[in-house]
Amino acid sequence: MSHGIKGDGTLAFGYNFDWQSRVFFAPEGTPTIVPTAFASQAFREAMDVFEDPAHATSVQQIARFVATSLNRCVDTDEQVCFSYTPLDTSCIYNASLLAAECLMRSDEPGHKLLATKAMNLVVARQREDGAWGYGDGASQGWVDNFHTAYVVLSIRRIGDELGWTDTAYRSYERGVGYWLSNFFLESGAPKYYDAETNPIDIHSAAVAVSTLAEINEVKMARKVAAWTCRNMLDTDGFFYYRVNGALVDETPHMRWGQAWMAYALARLLEFGSGE
Repeated sequence: MSHGIKGDGTLAFGYNFDWQSRVFFAPEGTPTIVPTAFASQAFREAMDVFEDPAHATSVQQIARFVATSLNRCVDTDEQVCFSYTPLDTSCIYNASLLAAECLMRSDEPGHKLLATKAMNLVVARQREDGAWGYGDGASQGWVDNFHTAYVVLSIRRIGDELGWTDTAYRSYERGVGYWLSNFFLESGAPKYYDAETNPIDIHSAAVAVSTLAEINEVKMARKVAAWTCRNMLDTDGFFYYRVNGALVDETPHMRWGQAWMAYALARLLEFGSGE
């Protein structure tokens, strides 16, 4: 669960519980970029459908939160990296790009430039083989499925919204190529890490399906969705948390699994309806 946190002309969202990440601790109610960015996306889509000025206001208020309340662990003429919360100074690539997505939806001068600069940093941090580590820290070099998908999708959205440079588009294509080549088995099973299959996590599956559908890899999205429904869907209608070889953790986590799979299958229906 998350709840809105209003400031001086700003809006953000945080969890209603203490949250410990691998990098920092966020007390209950701390605004964090992940739920805030998802709220921005929801308000933008609602604005387009319902034409309600209140939704447009929320989109603008969230963009102002990103621009004024998040720390910038990198801030140069060409690049910027936004923190995860107002309390930390971490440089986590997918989180900074989610902040950029909030900014790209804004009508305020300068916000779109900040979004482009955030994308520039992540493009510059891409490895030669096309992969991205989790972040800039010495202990953040691992490469996993769903964070790679987040990065690929954010770059696609920002490029489509604000315009592509040759460098950004080549980075996007290399990232998609690495992701497709290293994170899926022939069966459609989504690997957790690029070099390790297990554990197969429901979040990896869900984010893969939704991302693949949105970037027009619909055939692969259907393949991953089919594998997930065959292997991780209980007869009672919920999705299991993880499959690790012969061991199955059937815990039905609501936010991590159920909500994300509902979103993923809806996105597949939306983007795959024409094929």
